[in-house]
Amino acid sequence: MSPIVPANRSHDEVIPIQPPQVRAAATSASAGKRVSKPRAVSDDGSRRLSDADAYLAFLTAQPEVSAGPVAVTGYCVGVLLAVRTAVAHPGQVAADAAFHAPVAADGPENLRRVTARAHFGHAESDLTPEGRLAELNQSLDAAGVDHTSEICPGTVHGFTMADTDAFDPAAPARHWDRLLPLLDRTLAPR
Repeated sequence: MSPIVPANRSHDEVIPIQPPQVRAAATSASAGKRVSKPRAVSDDGSRRLSDADAYLAFLTAQPEVSAGPVAVTGYCVGVLLAVRTAVAHPGQVAADAAFHAPVAADGPENLRRVTARAHFGHAESDLTPEGRLAELNQSLDAAGVDHTSEICPGTVHGFTMADTDAFDPAAPARHWDRLLPLLDRTLAPR
């Protein structure tokens, strides 16, 4: 489950969101009205952004979620979806956090279109060949993106995932120390 922190709640009061398998439009028993719920992310690339559109529409329509900008967070290949969502919704996505990501998979053109504040936390093994971190930072700098990008020393791909052999016990603290301030700077009421 991924935590969603609505703007009107503290980080101690996260709402767990179970990623959907395949969902179609459903009837809300409590409201007695038809609600469009997100579909599963498909293997068809053309549907990924419509899936992101559905997630954003569904989540921002929830009464627990305040109006205003949102943040997207991705891990591994989910970073590609998070970045693509941020690019597709520049007026809505204000922050984009990425951990152990295949950041160069879409090429620098997509990164140059990011407008959200961003943080990229890489494992030492994520940015090969040499120069990928410099290329990533140059693309984000050229786009004027407010970002941080770091290699987490001594880590391998998947370092934030406690249920894998790649897990690094020091990673959760570093992960939250980067993610929560990004969310606070970007989403906190002013």
